[in-house]
Amino acid sequence: MNHRMKIVVICMALASSAALFGSSVARGFELLEQGRLEEARQELSAVVASDPKSVDGWILLGMTDYHLRREADAIGELEEALKLEPASVQAHYVLGQVYLRKDDLDRAEQHLSRAYAGDASRADILQPLSQVLIMRGDAQALVHWLEMGRSAGIENAGLLFSLGWAYNERATSARRKT
Repeated sequence: MNHRMKIVVICMALASSAALFGSSVARGFELLEQGRLEEARQELSAVVASDPKSVDGWILLGMTDYHLRREADAIGELEEALKLEPASVQAHYVLGQVYLRKDDLDRAEQHLSRAYAGDASRADILQPLSQVLIMRGDAQALVHWLEMGRSAGIENAGLLFSLGWAYNERATSARRKT
C-alpha cells in the first residue's frame, strides 16, 4: 500500500471512530433524557474513559450523577469538564445546581453567576441563581442579575416576583440604614 493510500485508510478510520464516539455521547444523552440513569452512567463513563478530553462526556456524566444524587462524583466530573473548558456555561450551571442541593450557597452562587454571565438568555440558570440570592438575602445582587435577565428578554411570573421582592428588600434595607 502506498503512502497516499495509508493516509486515506487512516483518515477513514478516524472519521469512523469520531462518528462512533459522537454516537456514544448522543446515546448517553438520550438515555439521560429517558431517565435511564444507570445505563446513561455506564455509556458516559465509557465515553470519558475512551476520550478523557470529551467536555460533553464529562458534563453529561456529571449531570447523570447529579440526578443519581452522587454529588461527590458529579462535582469531580464537572470540575474535570471545567479544567478542559473553563468557560463552559453548562458545566458551571450543573455544578451550581449540585452545590445548591448541598446548601453550599457560596459555591452555588459562584458557579451559577458564572454560567448566567456566559448566557443571560437562559431563564433555567437565572431561576436557581435567584433562589440562592434570596436564600442569602442579597437583594442588591438579585436586582443586578434579574435586570440583566429582563434586558435579555426573560419575563416570567417567578422572576418578576423575585425582582419585586429584591426592590422591596433593597428599599427596606436602605430605610433601616437611615
